[in-house]
Amino acid sequence: MKEIRTIFHTLLLQKGVRQQDLANYLNLDKSYISRVVNGIYEPDLTTKLKIASFFGVDTSVIWRKK
Repeated sequence: MKEIRTIFHTLLLQKGVRQQDLANYLNLDKSYISRVVNGIYEPDLTTKLKIASFFGVDTSVIWRKK
């Protein structure tokens, strides 16, 4: 799941935020966000939409179908 880590890293850098900022926005634990960023967990659709909204991108930018 290196690709998803790279995507998140790029989005975080472009927005100038940290994983903690995303966690705060979503009202979730940073540890959960870390697992999502590292591809360990795949969030539900509602959370995916909120994450995409946070970054101002479509969900397909982050979660691409293979």
